[in-house]
Amino acid sequence: LQEAYRRNPSSDEIRKKLLTHHLSYIHYTLHELPMGVLIGINGANADECTELEAFLDEVTQLMHPSERVEYEALFSEASFHYRTYRDYLQQSDRCGYEAYLARIGQG
Repeated sequence: LQEAYRRNPSSDEIRKKLLTHHLSYIHYTLHELPMGVLIGINGANADECTELEAFLDEVTQLMHPSERVEYEALFSEASFHYRTYRDYLQQSDRCGYEAYLARIGQG
């Protein structure tokens, strides 16, 4: 899909399919919360969290303004957890992400 869109960026049909695919992936990365953020079948590492934040920016570029409004809550949640999980992973005293969220007043 990415290649098809690169070759034909004016195709709204391809854009919508690619957007749907990316949105599904964003949901997937968050589906184990509050345990953590996923990449594949494993928890993300700090660098991967940074890559996921950049991915959100890329996906946003595919969206029309009305879609940005529609998915604002998802992107806000994803951005928060990608950043916060990365911060958690950089802690020397890891108590579990759920406990970390509670400790920083977000759980």
